[in-house]
Amino acid sequence: MPPFFGSRDVGVTRQYVLHLQKAFPQHETVVLRVAQQSKELAEDSTVFDKVIAEVRSSHGVIWAFLLYILLVSSQYRKFIELVAERGAHAAFEGNGNPLTRTRSAK
Repeated sequence: MPPFFGSRDVGVTRQYVLHLQKAFPQHETVVLRVAQQSKELAEDSTVFDKVIAEVRSSHGVIWAFLLYILLVSSQYRKFIELVAERGAHAAFEGNGNPLTRTRSAK
């Protein structure tokens, strides 16, 4: 199974991913917490390169995050900006990139 970009809590978003893991146990899932690592990814190119290498070797990427009033968190945006700035978008090409998001209860 493709890498999972998810949050640390076991809220609704994580429950969706856990359900996918249980429904498809024959697939390997790698969780990459790019939002929590946004500062480290920006400052350490080795860490960023490891994430991109994992994406490149995957069969797809599942983007999972909590959606705050139709806004993606700044940490996810920072990761997306880093991908664009460093020309790493090719790692995502040819992979399915489904999006899983949940609404904030606030």
